[in-house]
Amino acid sequence: MRRADPVLTGTLARHAESLPPRRQLSWLGRFREQLRKAMEDGSATLETLAKHFFVSTRTLQRRLAEHGTTWRTELDSTRHRLFTDAGGTAIPATPDMAQKLGFSDERSLRRARRRWENQPLGGR
Repeated sequence: MRRADPVLTGTLARHAESLPPRRQLSWLGRFREQLRKAMEDGSATLETLAKHFFVSTRTLQRRLAEHGTTWRTELDSTRHRLFTDAGGTAIPATPDMAQKLGFSDERSLRRARRRWENQPLGGR
């Protein structure tokens, strides 16, 4: 830069060096982060996530398979984490909670809850 201020440049460089290194997520980590955001927004579908990553749904499924997982496994793990973060077993399976987690009704949430009780968080 022709008119760069050397004092400001030095100050900014020192500040940048003092910051902690930026956390680098793997592709699967970025996918999980995006899936969680989509769940919280109520827009977690295979199609939505595929569009976010600029790939087809089939390519997204292949990429998940390359990482040893599936759409269903990731969706279930994210639902489990969100349920646990919301209070887990201390809260009843209500229609609102079921909808928030993307279940069709509270019966589906109850079935998932029973399944989760028999596996660790993030299971499988």
